[in-house]
Amino acid sequence: MAGARFAAPVSDTTENEFRLTSIPEKTRQITDWGIRAWDEWAAARAASSSEAVTDHVPVATPLLQMAGDDFAYWLGKFVLEVRKADGGEYPPKSLYALVCCFKRYFEANGVHDINPINSNDPRFGGFRQTLDAEMQRLHASGLGTKKKQAEPISPDEEAMLWSSGQLGCHSAVTLLNTVYYYNCKVFGLRSYDEHRSLQCKQFEKKLDERGRVYLEYTDCGSKTNRGGLKHMKVENKTVRQYENVDDSEHCIVNIFEFYFSLIPSRDSYFYFRPLKGLKFVKQPVGRNKIGKFIPDMCKAAGIEGYKTGHSGKVTCATTLYREGFSDQLIKERTGHRSLEALHQYKRTGSKQQEDLSMALGPSIADKENEKPSKCDSDDDDFMPLKKKFKPPVQPEIGVPTQGMFPHSCMNQ
Repeated sequence: MAGARFAAPVSDTTENEFRLTSIPEKTRQITDWGIRAWDEWAAARAASSSEAVTDHVPVATPLLQMAGDDFAYWLGKFVLEVRKADGGEYPPKSLYALVCCFKRYFEANGVHDINPINSNDPRFGGFRQTLDAEMQRLHASGLGTKKKQAEPISPDEEAMLWSSGQLGCHSAVTLLNTVYYYNCKVFGLRSYDEHRSLQCKQFEKKLDERGRVYLEYTDCGSKTNRGGLKHMKVENKTVRQYENVDDSEHCIVNIFEFYFSLIPSRDSYFYFRPLKGLKFVKQPVGRNKIGKFIPDMCKAAGIEGYKTGHSGKVTCATTLYREGFSDQLIKERTGHRSLEALHQYKRTGSKQQEDLSMALGPSIADKENEKPSKCDSDDDDFMPLKKKFKPPVQPEIGVPTQGMFPHSCMNQ
Protein backbone atom coordinates (compact mmCIF):
# COMPACT_ATOMS: atom_id res chain seq x y z
CA MET A 1 0.00 0.00 0.00
CA ALA A 2 1.40 3.37 -1.00
CA GLY A 3 2.16 5.78 1.78
CA ALA A 4 0.97 9.38 1.95
CA ARG A 5 4.21 10.49 0.31
CA PHE A 6 3.55 8.72 -3.00
CA ALA A 7 0.72 8.51 -5.53
CA ALA A 8 -1.29 5.34 -6.07
CA PRO A 9 0.32 2.63 -8.26
CA VAL A 10 -0.04 3.30 -12.01
CA SER A 11 -0.94 0.56 -14.49
CA ASP A 12 0.81 0.01 -17.82
CA THR A 13 -2.34 1.08 -19.68
CA THR A 14 -2.55 4.31 -17.73
CA GLU A 15 1.10 5.09 -18.40
CA ASN A 16 0.76 4.39 -22.13
CA GLU A 17 -2.27 6.66 -22.36
CA PHE A 18 -0.44 9.34 -20.40
CA ARG A 19 2.47 9.27 -22.85
CA LEU A 20 0.17 10.49 -25.61
CA THR A 21 -0.37 13.76 -23.73
CA SER A 22 3.24 14.72 -24.49
CA ILE A 23 2.16 15.21 -28.12
CA PRO A 24 0.08 18.36 -28.78
CA GLU A 25 -3.55 17.59 -29.61
CA LYS A 26 -3.34 19.42 -32.93
CA THR A 27 -0.31 17.33 -33.92
CA ARG A 28 -2.15 14.11 -33.06
CA GLN A 29 -5.11 15.22 -35.19
CA ILE A 30 -2.86 15.97 -38.17
CA THR A 31 -1.11 12.61 -37.82
CA ASP A 32 -4.46 10.80 -37.74
CA TRP A 33 -5.47 12.71 -40.89
CA GLY A 34 -2.37 11.49 -42.72
CA ILE A 35 -2.82 7.86 -41.69
CA ARG A 36 -6.49 7.93 -42.73
CA ALA A 37 -5.50 9.28 -46.13
CA TRP A 38 -2.99 6.43 -46.53
CA ASP A 39 -5.45 3.73 -45.46
CA GLU A 40 -8.15 4.99 -47.83
CA TRP A 41 -5.69 5.29 -50.73
CA ALA A 42 -4.20 1.83 -50.09
CA ALA A 43 -7.66 0.25 -49.99
CA ALA A 44 -8.69 1.97 -53.24
CA ARG A 45 -5.46 0.97 -55.00
CA ALA A 46 -5.70 -2.63 -53.83
CA ALA A 47 -9.23 -2.83 -55.21
CA SER A 48 -8.19 -1.37 -58.56
CA SER A 49 -8.13 -3.78 -61.51
CA SER A 50 -5.00 -2.03 -62.80
CA GLU A 51 -2.91 -3.01 -59.79
CA ALA A 52 0.52 -4.03 -61.12
CA VAL A 53 2.54 -7.05 -60.04
CA THR A 54 5.53 -6.08 -57.91
CA ASP A 55 8.20 -7.73 -55.80
CA HIS A 56 7.18 -5.56 -52.86
CA VAL A 57 4.57 -6.43 -50.25
CA PRO A 58 0.93 -5.65 -51.17
CA VAL A 59 -0.07 -2.03 -50.75
CA ALA A 60 -2.77 -2.96 -48.24
CA THR A 61 -0.16 -4.37 -45.84
CA PRO A 62 -0.45 -2.58 -42.45
CA LEU A 63 2.14 0.18 -42.21
CA LEU A 64 3.80 -1.17 -39.09
CA GLN A 65 4.39 -4.49 -40.87
CA MET A 66 6.14 -2.90 -43.86
CA ALA A 67 9.92 -2.87 -44.24
CA GLY A 68 11.58 0.43 -45.08
CA ASP A 69 12.20 -0.32 -48.77
CA ASP A 70 8.61 -1.54 -49.25
CA PHE A 71 7.24 1.59 -47.63
CA ALA A 72 9.51 3.80 -49.76
CA TYR A 73 8.22 2.09 -52.93
CA TRP A 74 4.56 2.60 -52.10
CA LEU A 75 5.09 6.09 -50.68
CA GLY A 76 6.27 7.29 -54.09
CA LYS A 77 3.03 6.07 -55.61
CA PHE A 78 1.05 7.62 -52.77
CA VAL A 79 2.32 11.20 -53.24
CA LEU A 80 1.49 11.06 -56.96
CA GLU A 81 -1.98 9.58 -56.54
CA VAL A 82 -3.39 10.93 -53.27
CA ARG A 83 -6.23 13.42 -53.57
CA LYS A 84 -8.57 15.36 -51.31
CA ALA A 85 -12.03 14.01 -50.52
CA ASP A 86 -13.44 16.21 -53.31
CA GLY A 87 -10.92 14.89 -55.83
CA GLY A 88 -8.72 17.99 -55.85
CA GLU A 89 -4.95 17.95 -55.54
CA TYR A 90 -3.17 18.88 -52.33
CA PRO A 91 -0.95 21.99 -52.31
CA PRO A 92 2.80 21.26 -52.09
CA LYS A 93 3.10 22.05 -48.38
CA SER A 94 0.09 19.89 -47.53
CA LEU A 95 1.65 17.02 -49.46
CA TYR A 96 4.84 17.41 -47.46
CA ALA A 97 2.79 17.56 -44.24
CA LEU A 98 1.22 14.22 -45.18
CA VAL A 99 4.69 12.65 -45.47
CA CYS A 100 5.69 14.05 -42.06
CA CYS A 101 2.67 12.28 -40.56
CA PHE A 102 4.28 8.91 -41.30
CA LYS A 103 7.48 9.84 -39.50
CA ARG A 104 5.52 10.71 -36.36
CA TYR A 105 3.32 7.63 -36.70
CA PHE A 106 6.28 5.26 -36.84
CA GLU A 107 8.03 6.97 -33.93
CA ALA A 108 4.89 6.88 -31.80
CA ASN A 109 4.72 3.11 -32.37
CA GLY A 110 8.34 2.42 -31.52
CA VAL A 111 9.70 2.27 -35.09
CA HIS A 112 12.68 4.62 -35.31
CA ASP A 113 14.49 3.39 -38.42
CA ILE A 114 11.89 4.57 -40.95
CA ASN A 115 12.02 8.28 -41.69
CA PRO A 116 11.08 9.23 -45.26
CA ILE A 117 12.31 12.83 -44.88
CA ASN A 118 15.79 11.80 -43.71
CA SER A 119 18.12 12.75 -46.57
CA ASN A 120 20.78 10.34 -45.27
CA ASP A 121 18.59 7.25 -45.72
CA PRO A 122 19.33 5.82 -49.20
CA ARG A 123 16.16 3.69 -49.14
CA PHE A 124 14.10 6.87 -49.57
CA GLY A 125 16.35 8.61 -52.10
CA GLY A 126 14.11 7.81 -55.06
CA PHE A 127 11.00 8.73 -53.13
CA ARG A 128 12.40 12.13 -52.18
CA GLN A 129 13.12 12.86 -55.84
CA THR A 130 9.53 11.91 -56.69
CA LEU A 131 8.19 14.12 -53.89
CA ASP A 132 10.41 17.03 -54.94
CA ALA A 133 9.30 16.78 -58.58
CA GLU A 134 5.63 16.58 -57.64
CA MET A 135 5.87 19.57 -55.30
CA GLN A 136 7.54 21.58 -58.07
CA ARG A 137 4.80 20.58 -60.52
CA LEU A 138 2.06 21.62 -58.12
CA HIS A 139 3.80 24.90 -57.38
CA ALA A 140 4.22 25.68 -61.10
CA SER A 141 0.50 25.10 -61.60
CA GLY A 142 -0.22 27.83 -59.05
CA LEU A 143 -1.60 25.48 -56.40
CA GLY A 144 -0.90 26.75 -52.91
CA THR A 145 0.94 29.87 -54.08
CA LYS A 146 -1.54 32.16 -52.35
CA LYS A 147 -1.54 31.56 -48.63
CA LYS A 148 -4.66 32.56 -46.75
CA GLN A 149 -3.46 34.22 -43.56
CA ALA A 150 -5.32 35.64 -40.62
CA GLU A 151 -5.54 39.43 -40.88
CA PRO A 152 -4.67 41.74 -37.98
CA ILE A 153 -7.20 44.03 -36.35
CA SER A 154 -6.35 47.59 -37.38
CA PRO A 155 -6.63 50.52 -34.92
CA ASP A 156 -9.75 51.75 -36.72
CA GLU A 157 -11.30 48.27 -36.56
CA GLU A 158 -10.46 48.00 -32.87
CA ALA A 159 -12.19 51.32 -32.31
CA MET A 160 -15.22 49.88 -34.14
CA LEU A 161 -15.27 46.95 -31.74
CA TRP A 162 -15.47 49.38 -28.83
CA SER A 163 -17.99 51.75 -30.38
CA SER A 164 -20.26 48.86 -31.45
CA GLY A 165 -20.28 47.42 -27.94
CA GLN A 166 -18.36 44.24 -28.77
CA LEU A 167 -15.59 45.35 -26.43
CA GLY A 168 -16.25 46.99 -23.11
CA CYS A 169 -17.24 46.31 -19.53
CA HIS A 170 -20.97 46.97 -19.55
CA SER A 171 -21.95 43.27 -19.60
CA ALA A 172 -20.42 39.89 -18.85
CA VAL A 173 -20.40 39.01 -22.55
CA THR A 174 -18.51 42.11 -23.66
CA LEU A 175 -16.13 41.86 -20.71
CA LEU A 176 -15.34 38.27 -21.67
CA ASN A 177 -14.74 39.41 -25.26
CA THR A 178 -12.44 42.13 -23.99
CA VAL A 179 -10.19 40.00 -21.78
CA TYR A 180 -9.95 37.39 -24.54
CA TYR A 181 -8.99 39.93 -27.20
CA TYR A 182 -6.35 41.60 -25.04
CA ASN A 183 -4.98 38.25 -23.92
CA CYS A 184 -4.17 37.84 -27.62
CA LYS A 185 -3.07 41.36 -28.49
CA VAL A 186 -1.32 42.35 -25.26
CA PHE A 187 -0.02 39.06 -23.86
CA GLY A 188 0.50 37.28 -27.18
CA LEU A 189 -1.63 34.17 -26.59
CA ARG A 190 -2.55 31.91 -29.48
CA SER A 191 -6.04 31.07 -30.59
CA TYR A 192 -6.89 27.81 -28.86
CA ASP A 193 -4.49 25.66 -26.83
CA GLU A 194 -3.05 28.44 -24.70
CA HIS A 195 -6.48 29.93 -24.02
CA ARG A 196 -8.04 26.61 -23.09
CA SER A 197 -5.33 25.87 -20.51
CA LEU A 198 -5.08 29.46 -19.25
CA GLN A 199 -5.53 29.99 -15.51
CA CYS A 200 -6.12 33.10 -13.43
CA LYS A 201 -3.06 32.39 -11.27
CA GLN A 202 -0.86 33.19 -14.28
CA PHE A 203 -1.71 36.88 -13.80
CA GLU A 204 -0.38 38.93 -10.91
CA LYS A 205 -0.58 42.64 -10.16
CA LYS A 206 2.81 44.04 -9.14
CA LEU A 207 4.85 47.19 -8.55
CA ASP A 208 8.18 47.89 -10.21
CA GLU A 209 11.17 49.60 -8.57
CA ARG A 210 9.70 53.00 -9.51
CA GLY A 211 6.38 52.28 -7.87
CA ARG A 212 4.59 51.84 -11.20
CA VAL A 213 1.73 49.30 -11.31
CA TYR A 214 1.76 46.54 -13.92
CA LEU A 215 0.04 43.23 -14.62
CA GLU A 216 2.43 40.33 -15.11
CA TYR A 217 1.54 37.27 -17.14
CA THR A 218 3.63 34.10 -16.77
CA ASP A 219 3.49 31.39 -19.40
CA CYS A 220 2.86 27.89 -18.03
CA GLY A 221 2.87 25.96 -21.28
CA SER A 222 2.77 27.05 -24.90
CA LYS A 223 3.59 25.81 -28.37
CA THR A 224 7.16 27.09 -28.06
CA ASN A 225 7.66 25.91 -24.48
CA ARG A 226 5.76 22.86 -23.34
CA GLY A 227 8.10 22.35 -20.39
CA GLY A 228 9.25 18.86 -21.39
CA LEU A 229 12.67 17.41 -22.15
CA LYS A 230 13.03 19.37 -25.39
CA HIS A 231 12.37 22.70 -23.67
CA MET A 232 14.32 22.32 -20.45
CA LYS A 233 16.60 25.24 -21.34
CA VAL A 234 13.80 27.51 -22.53
CA GLU A 235 12.78 30.17 -20.02
CA ASN A 236 9.10 30.80 -19.34
CA LYS A 237 7.73 33.85 -21.08
CA THR A 238 6.76 36.68 -18.74
CA VAL A 239 4.98 39.79 -19.97
CA ARG A 240 4.50 43.08 -18.18
CA GLN A 241 1.60 45.32 -19.13
CA TYR A 242 1.74 48.65 -17.32
CA GLU A 243 -1.30 50.56 -16.21
CA ASN A 244 -2.39 53.48 -18.33
CA VAL A 245 -2.55 56.37 -15.89
CA ASP A 246 -3.74 58.73 -18.64
CA ASP A 247 -6.74 56.59 -19.62
CA SER A 248 -7.81 54.49 -16.65
CA GLU A 249 -11.11 53.65 -18.34
CA HIS A 250 -9.33 51.63 -21.02
CA CYS A 251 -6.42 50.48 -18.89
CA ILE A 252 -5.68 46.77 -19.34
CA VAL A 253 -4.74 46.40 -15.66
CA ASN A 254 -8.06 47.89 -14.55
CA ILE A 255 -10.10 45.84 -17.02
CA PHE A 256 -8.54 42.56 -15.91
CA GLU A 257 -8.90 43.45 -12.23
CA PHE A 258 -12.56 44.23 -12.88
CA TYR A 259 -13.00 40.82 -14.55
CA PHE A 260 -11.25 39.03 -11.67
CA SER A 261 -13.57 40.73 -9.17
CA LEU A 262 -16.64 39.29 -10.92
CA ILE A 263 -15.72 35.67 -11.73
CA PRO A 264 -16.68 32.91 -9.26
CA SER A 265 -13.11 31.76 -8.58
CA ARG A 266 -9.49 32.63 -9.35
CA ASP A 267 -8.23 29.14 -8.46
CA SER A 268 -9.13 27.38 -11.69
CA TYR A 269 -9.58 28.16 -15.39
CA PHE A 270 -9.65 31.69 -16.77
CA TYR A 271 -12.73 31.92 -18.99
CA PHE A 272 -16.09 31.53 -17.26
CA ARG A 273 -19.45 31.36 -19.01
CA PRO A 274 -21.24 34.72 -18.91
CA LEU A 275 -24.78 35.31 -17.65
CA LYS A 276 -27.04 38.33 -18.01
CA GLY A 277 -25.75 41.56 -16.56
CA LEU A 278 -22.31 41.32 -15.02
CA LYS A 279 -22.47 37.77 -13.68
CA PHE A 280 -20.56 34.62 -14.52
CA VAL A 281 -21.37 30.99 -13.79
CA LYS A 282 -18.74 28.57 -12.46
CA GLN A 283 -18.41 26.68 -15.73
CA PRO A 284 -15.65 27.03 -18.31
CA VAL A 285 -16.30 28.49 -21.75
CA GLY A 286 -16.72 25.68 -24.30
CA ARG A 287 -13.81 24.72 -26.53
CA ASN A 288 -15.66 25.67 -29.72
CA LYS A 289 -16.51 29.14 -28.41
CA ILE A 290 -12.85 29.95 -27.67
CA GLY A 291 -11.95 29.84 -31.34
CA LYS A 292 -14.93 31.99 -32.35
CA PHE A 293 -14.51 35.03 -30.12
CA ILE A 294 -12.78 37.25 -32.68
CA PRO A 295 -14.70 36.11 -35.80
CA ASP A 296 -18.03 36.61 -34.00
CA MET A 297 -17.04 40.03 -32.64
CA CYS A 298 -15.88 41.26 -36.03
CA LYS A 299 -19.00 40.00 -37.78
CA ALA A 300 -21.25 41.71 -35.26
CA ALA A 301 -19.30 44.98 -35.62
CA GLY A 302 -19.47 44.87 -39.43
CA ILE A 303 -15.72 44.36 -39.85
CA GLU A 304 -14.82 42.58 -43.06
CA GLY A 305 -11.78 40.52 -43.95
CA TYR A 306 -10.32 37.19 -42.89
CA LYS A 307 -10.44 37.54 -39.11
CA THR A 308 -9.77 34.34 -37.17
CA GLY A 309 -8.71 33.29 -33.70
CA HIS A 310 -5.12 33.95 -34.77
CA SER A 311 -5.89 37.58 -35.66
CA GLY A 312 -5.30 38.67 -32.07
CA LYS A 313 -1.72 37.42 -31.91
CA VAL A 314 -1.11 38.69 -35.45
CA THR A 315 -2.31 42.09 -34.25
CA CYS A 316 0.21 41.95 -31.40
CA ALA A 317 3.20 41.27 -33.68
CA THR A 318 2.03 43.56 -36.49
CA THR A 319 1.32 46.52 -34.20
CA LEU A 320 4.77 46.37 -32.60
CA TYR A 321 6.41 45.87 -36.00
CA ARG A 322 4.71 48.91 -37.51
CA GLU A 323 5.58 50.98 -34.44
CA GLY A 324 9.25 50.25 -35.05
CA PHE A 325 10.05 48.02 -32.07
CA SER A 326 13.02 45.69 -32.43
CA ASP A 327 12.58 42.01 -33.28
CA GLN A 328 14.02 41.11 -29.87
CA LEU A 329 11.37 43.08 -27.99
CA ILE A 330 8.61 41.69 -30.20
CA LYS A 331 9.84 38.12 -29.62
CA GLU A 332 9.80 38.68 -25.86
CA ARG A 333 6.18 39.77 -26.08
CA THR A 334 4.92 37.13 -28.51
CA GLY A 335 7.04 34.24 -27.22
CA HIS A 336 8.49 33.31 -30.61
CA ARG A 337 11.90 31.68 -30.40
CA SER A 338 13.03 32.31 -33.99
CA LEU A 339 12.86 35.26 -36.35
CA GLU A 340 11.43 33.02 -39.06
CA ALA A 341 8.44 32.11 -36.89
CA LEU A 342 8.00 35.73 -35.82
CA HIS A 343 8.00 37.03 -39.39
CA GLN A 344 5.06 34.77 -40.21
CA TYR A 345 2.98 36.85 -37.80
CA LYS A 346 4.01 40.24 -39.15
CA ARG A 347 1.79 41.94 -41.73
CA THR A 348 2.72 44.99 -43.74
CA GLY A 349 0.02 47.63 -44.01
CA SER A 350 -1.46 49.09 -47.17
CA LYS A 351 0.21 52.45 -46.38
CA GLN A 352 3.59 50.71 -46.13
CA GLN A 353 2.95 48.97 -49.44
CA GLU A 354 1.97 52.28 -51.03
CA ASP A 355 5.11 54.01 -49.74
CA LEU A 356 7.19 51.14 -51.09
CA SER A 357 5.46 51.46 -54.46
CA MET A 358 6.16 55.19 -54.60
CA ALA A 359 9.80 54.64 -53.66
CA LEU A 360 10.22 52.24 -56.57
CA GLY A 361 8.34 54.36 -59.07
CA PRO A 362 10.04 56.30 -61.91
CA SER A 363 12.69 58.75 -60.71
CA ILE A 364 11.95 62.15 -62.25
CA ALA A 365 14.22 65.15 -61.72
CA ASP A 366 12.87 68.39 -60.28
CA LYS A 367 11.98 70.60 -63.24
CA GLU A 368 13.86 73.62 -61.85
CA ASN A 369 17.11 71.61 -61.69
CA GLU A 370 16.37 69.45 -64.70
CA LYS A 371 19.20 69.04 -67.20
CA PRO A 372 18.61 68.61 -70.95
CA SER A 373 18.22 64.99 -71.90
CA LYS A 374 18.92 63.21 -75.15
CA CYS A 375 15.31 62.05 -75.02
CA ASP A 376 13.89 65.59 -74.78
CA SER A 377 10.96 66.20 -77.09
CA ASP A 378 8.81 69.17 -77.91
CA ASP A 379 5.79 66.86 -78.06
CA ASP A 380 3.61 67.38 -74.96
CA ASP A 381 2.64 63.71 -75.05
CA PHE A 382 6.17 62.82 -74.00
CA MET A 383 6.39 65.25 -71.08
CA PRO A 384 6.90 63.26 -67.86
CA LEU A 385 4.52 63.59 -64.94
CA LYS A 386 6.09 65.12 -61.86
CA LYS A 387 5.22 63.80 -58.41
CA LYS A 388 5.05 66.32 -55.61
CA PHE A 389 5.02 65.27 -51.96
CA LYS A 390 3.88 67.67 -49.29
CA PRO A 391 5.23 67.31 -45.74
CA PRO A 392 2.63 66.21 -43.18
CA VAL A 393 0.90 68.98 -41.27
CA GLN A 394 2.09 69.02 -37.65
CA PRO A 395 -0.58 69.58 -34.97
CA GLU A 396 -0.29 72.72 -32.88
CA ILE A 397 1.19 72.25 -29.43
CA GLY A 398 -1.47 72.06 -26.77
CA VAL A 399 -4.28 71.13 -29.15
CA PRO A 400 -5.85 67.86 -27.94
CA THR A 401 -6.37 65.04 -30.42
CA GLN A 402 -9.42 62.78 -30.52
CA GLY A 403 -8.97 59.52 -28.60
CA MET A 404 -9.16 56.15 -30.24
CA PHE A 405 -12.02 54.86 -28.14
CA PRO A 406 -15.22 56.94 -28.13
CA HIS A 407 -16.87 55.23 -25.21
CA SER A 408 -15.95 54.54 -21.62
CA CYS A 409 -15.99 50.92 -20.42
CA MET A 410 -15.43 51.28 -16.70
CA ASN A 411 -18.17 53.77 -15.81
CA GLN A 412 -20.38 51.05 -14.46
